[in-house]
Amino acid sequence: MTAPRYKTIPQVRQPLLFGSWSEFRHDRLGLLERVGRECGEIGSFRIGPVTIIVPNSASILQTLLVDRASKLQSEVFFKSVSPVMGKTALPGIHGDYHLRMRRMLAPLFTPKRLLGYAQHMVSCTDDMLRPMQDGAEIDFVHMMHRLTRNIIAKSMFNMKGDEDESFFESIRVSTEYIARLVANPVALPLSVPTGNNRRARGAISILRRRARELIEEAGNRDEEAGDLLSLLFRTRDEDGSGLTEEELIDQSLTIYLAGHETTANSLSWAWLFIARNPEIQARLQAEVDEVLNGRTPTPADLPRLPYALQVLKESLRMYTPSFLFGRAPLEDIEVEGYQFRKGQFIIISPHVIHHNPQYYPEPERFDPERFTPENEKKLPRCAYMPFGMGPHICIGQHFALMEMHLVLTHMLQHLSVSLVPGQQVRPLPLATLAPSPFTLKVTLRRPVLALAS
Repeated sequence: MTAPRYKTIPQVRQPLLFGSWSEFRHDRLGLLERVGRECGEIGSFRIGPVTIIVPNSASILQTLLVDRASKLQSEVFFKSVSPVMGKTALPGIHGDYHLRMRRMLAPLFTPKRLLGYAQHMVSCTDDMLRPMQDGAEIDFVHMMHRLTRNIIAKSMFNMKGDEDESFFESIRVSTEYIARLVANPVALPLSVPTGNNRRARGAISILRRRARELIEEAGNRDEEAGDLLSLLFRTRDEDGSGLTEEELIDQSLTIYLAGHETTANSLSWAWLFIARNPEIQARLQAEVDEVLNGRTPTPADLPRLPYALQVLKESLRMYTPSFLFGRAPLEDIEVEGYQFRKGQFIIISPHVIHHNPQYYPEPERFDPERFTPENEKKLPRCAYMPFGMGPHICIGQHFALMEMHLVLTHMLQHLSVSLVPGQQVRPLPLATLAPSPFTLKVTLRRPVLALAS
């Protein structure tokens, strides 16, 4: 019997001995972009003897992430960060256990619950805007990180963002540890007592101990408190079982880390593009002024603010914070003539597919018109996936989009921004795809005293 003939998956140009090892360590975003340019609908590169496949076709991605999602797993990629996120965290599990966990977390993100979180999003934005002075030059990356930290701290833990600095410092150090692991797939295990590892172990210990204390506090709060952790503590599966303490810690930290880091970077990128494009900023403010007429935005207003959403979606396309994630087949599978062998490493890069000129002509040009309702309908399902796709799609995507939409429109009511000259902003592929720090000059549009108290 003749063995089936599979199509060859092309490889990028790379050194013979170690392959793309050095490039992946020092410029992994550039390497992924190069795979997309040189190889077409699917490509690959080597790290030493290990071949890593990078699909760049919406139809191939749909087969892998949606149609045959049960045939792939992510544990092998998630294992290295499990000391921080835990072994039961939603992104790193699959099968029936994953389905059960999503089922138990889903009530936290219903439309009714999102309405409750919206008040924290607006009030934290008010707190940030109130002391702002006309003409101030502000590090917007730092400001967006503080803002989203405060929002998720209030929504998740019912606490102020500056209430427990040791907790938030431990989150920062833990995030740096994850970023080092992303950059170096063969990093020394956490048990090896290097300086960085000792610092990371200490931070992780504080982080998980404090999370345990916060869970105990949530259990003593009234059920109507409405914060995510109180709801998570009380959630029950169909058989009446709740989450174990380990599961509560893992899920709460995962939601916090995802809700803070990725949203902060998404908003930072959006503000950078707004500052670079005055005509887009003017159109945004015209929309906000006409629809809101000085009122504080609410979730009910958001459908009437479509251009702001287009700007956010295009910003997410240009620089997707979750710029890569991994999968490995549980068995040999064939997709469109290509073979994916059991255990083979597959990197899914939303950044690569979002810059495929087949779906996005002139992909390096910032153009919110790509996401008018008419144009968005023309995109294949997996050509746009800033929150992932399939059974593992981000469970908090609607929370994140509502937060970005409310924050952006509320800020645009009160200020205009311009880029301070002489800055070179570049993408930093860390734990997420962050912009390097940049400073914007703020011009206030109306008295800050008009802000809601």
